[in-house]
Amino acid sequence: MRLTTPSRPRLETWVVLGEKDKPFVGSVVCDDIGPIYKDQILKEECALHSSNMAKVEAAILVALDNVFQARVTLPRPAGMSERITDASNG
Repeated sequence: MRLTTPSRPRLETWVVLGEKDKPFVGSVVCDDIGPIYKDQILKEECALHSSNMAKVEAAILVALDNVFQARVTLPRPAGMSERITDASNG
């Protein structure tokens, strides 16, 4: 996830940081899940307050649920089975 400083509309997948999260300011963007490479890290500070980490966890779950719901509701190509299987079960 990334931290962003611009003011954004309140979304379930964004966690707004407060006084107890200083030196961090802005929001944690939890709907943009992906790798962050070393050259993208401007500065390493410290951890967020535990109450906001719980909010980050909840926001990640919302983001993942949104992705799952979007995948389930996408139209299936012609001839593709309606059955969804778990590839890990063989």
